[in-house]
Amino acid sequence: MKAGTSSPQATQQSSLGHFKGRNALASLICAIAFTGCANTPELVETPTITEPVLLTPVKVADRAFTTDQLYSLLVAEMAIERRRYDIALDNYVQQANATRDPEVTARAARVARVLKAHEPALEMSQIWVELEPYNSEALLILTDELIEAGQLEQAFAHARKLLNQGEQVAFEAIAARAADGPPETTRNLTSLFEEMLAQHPQNPQLLVGYSLLLEQAKRPEDALAAATQATQIDPENIRAVYQESRMLQLMGKHSQAIEKMGKLIALTPHNTSLRTRYAHYLVSHDLELARQQYQILFSQRPQDADILLSLALVEMESELYESAISHFQQLIDRKQHDATAHYQLGKIHELRNRPDLAIQHYKAVTPSQEFLSAVYKASEMMAQQDIYSALQYVKGLHSTTPKQYRDSLYLREANLLLDAGNPDGALAAMAKGLDIAPDSVNLLYSRAMLYTQLDDLARAEADFTQILELRPDNAAALNALGYTLADRTDRLDEAYNYISRALSLNPDDPAILDSMGWVEYRLGNIPAALKRLREAMSILPDHEIAAHLGEVLWVTGNKSEAIEAWKKGLENNPTSSVIESTLERLNATLP
Repeated sequence: MKAGTSSPQATQQSSLGHFKGRNALASLICAIAFTGCANTPELVETPTITEPVLLTPVKVADRAFTTDQLYSLLVAEMAIERRRYDIALDNYVQQANATRDPEVTARAARVARVLKAHEPALEMSQIWVELEPYNSEALLILTDELIEAGQLEQAFAHARKLLNQGEQVAFEAIAARAADGPPETTRNLTSLFEEMLAQHPQNPQLLVGYSLLLEQAKRPEDALAAATQATQIDPENIRAVYQESRMLQLMGKHSQAIEKMGKLIALTPHNTSLRTRYAHYLVSHDLELARQQYQILFSQRPQDADILLSLALVEMESELYESAISHFQQLIDRKQHDATAHYQLGKIHELRNRPDLAIQHYKAVTPSQEFLSAVYKASEMMAQQDIYSALQYVKGLHSTTPKQYRDSLYLREANLLLDAGNPDGALAAMAKGLDIAPDSVNLLYSRAMLYTQLDDLARAEADFTQILELRPDNAAALNALGYTLADRTDRLDEAYNYISRALSLNPDDPAILDSMGWVEYRLGNIPAALKRLREAMSILPDHEIAAHLGEVLWVTGNKSEAIEAWKKGLENNPTSSVIESTLERLNATLP
């Protein structure tokens, strides 16, 4: 295939700028607020193993401490009063090790816990459990710190002791942490959970943890069954209902998942984390219900910019443009997500055929994820009215835009110059861009393609070669160089090698398959050529692939099949100059 059809990477438009359909909208909303899109159970507000103990000074117990020990403990309490928690923790850890006193050790563990100092918290809780083996608080802290440290089987052993003492234990926290570890840990924990469930079959926390482990083991049906059993035992267990709904989602049972999530939201109407997750899930399945959920979230958290932006995006997708415009404008007024808001307002006005307003908003997008796409859109619309105004706009950005965008701006300038029929100006713009970013693959690739169109193969090859020096595994450059050599020169062995390397990197890429078919044809390997070209055409019925396939069929006497291939290519591109030139060269006509 002509090398230009396979670019090394997108250069003109941000992926955010062109979402189509609900799945893409869901991805965009996911990009806004990661917490609304995670599939992990940590999204649910779950009971922690221990609640933080407020760091307030306490009276040092009058026991048989030495003078030095007593002084150190008093200093620790004074340090807490003065918020020098580092000194307090150091002193308490030192004295816990020195005295082996349960109360001192407990205080050290609590202080470390509040400070999220996990290493001393683990050490102190271990000593505390040695001193008081049945102290529930000590066991709870130790269990939690072992989970944090990834020592999950040890954590399970202490959690089992707590359960046997009648305590409620978040076994699911152990199972959830196993997802970060090796499969062996999941297998071992699964066996331990099964042993415990044999003794405590009605424990919902155990069942939820077991479900998580089965999910990690790629056993979704069993995971769903365990979660469902947990919800049957305790219908108001948030973790259980959430895990059941997650498994239904993962198994594609969307209506059931939505029903379960709806019940969960009814149980916890003020849990914004859950409602956000629910709303995000609904975007792909029930846009109106998603909008309602985002409206509720907005009423609950009116200052949350992520929620407001998500609501506006859903309204835009629902074609409720006036509401969307109002909410995007609120974001701009607040200076929250203003680049995204301007960009989306530009899209709305473009859709509503208000080019001046659209351009105004696109031009207001500051450097951000949407910036390059906005520049492209603004300059494209301006060029429809006056291409030289578009050029002046893009040129004016060079001096005011961060350096990382410069190569893309010079590339946009070059493309506008090409549209204006000025290839020399385009080359000059690319040269300026390469002066600033000499290793820009986008600029080098685009310039190489332009040199190819201008029949300056030596310079084209030099740019392709430079790309491959920078990125030896750049499949697009390998394919482009290989195709150019195959199509324009007799260096067919070199061409074959380049295209082979590209194909090994992307074996299902129709452009590369087409190039391989073309070089096989040029080498005289007709059966291999037809095989590759037919494979490419089956993946992508493109007019350029059709031109090549038709030519090989025509010259081998399969004229009726060649005509069918060309006709198929023209279905997708009725004015294909590639097919037209092929027909002229072969003196062929279509009926």
